[in-house]
Amino acid sequence: MSQVVENNGTEVGEAKKDNKSIGVGSMAGKNYLFDINNQCIIYNNGNVHFKFNIIRQKSMETLKETLVICIEDENGEKFAEITTSAIKLLDSLISLNDYGIVLSNFVYKDIEQCIRNVYHLLDIKYIHTELVLDDDKLREIISMVIDYASEIGNLEYEVNGKVCYNIPVADFSSLIKDSEYKDFDLLEIKKELKNSKYTICSTGRYDRTIYNSDTKKAIKVISFNKKYILESVKGDK
Repeated sequence: MSQVVENNGTEVGEAKKDNKSIGVGSMAGKNYLFDINNQCIIYNNGNVHFKFNIIRQKSMETLKETLVICIEDENGEKFAEITTSAIKLLDSLISLNDYGIVLSNFVYKDIEQCIRNVYHLLDIKYIHTELVLDDDKLREIISMVIDYASEIGNLEYEVNGKVCYNIPVADFSSLIKDSEYKDFDLLEIKKELKNSKYTICSTGRYDRTIYNSDTKKAIKVISFNKKYILESVKGDK
């Protein structure tokens, strides 16, 4: 069972998780509810259904807080993700129109007020905001990649005449999230890997798209130059 809070921040009862009717209406006539257990606002006006997953972050260095809001449709498909703060909250929510989450400004004002009303019910995730991804840390990440490729096997492919480990982006993301580098920005890691020539990427990207003959679908991978990363770890680069 999942505790639900009305749009004004007061408790309105119990509702089952993933019950699609949870976001329909409230005693005040609004079209959204706040789910305490899942830390999200569920919006449903009968025509569109969105879930606003909210993560409250606090910097361990500056103590400043940010909000990461990930929006999904009723099928769990991710539509957008924004990082904002309490002072910029309304403008950030309205900017979601650019991502296809087209709601009126009045609706976004209501959602903003709901977030403010329940702000102190949100769990705090403490993060590091002044982390430096230096060469030593990058080589440690490369060592993890080499160990991972050795454990999984069958990841070697030729890319532009070079032997590479093709690691799916989703798997690489999980590898980082389960490591001591989870507080580093994932995009920054991929950027530095490319800049350091550890990876071979498509033009303007930090990954490549390949066709998976097993699933018959296109997937995104990060192609690690095998020879280059092995030499780097050994100190021969």
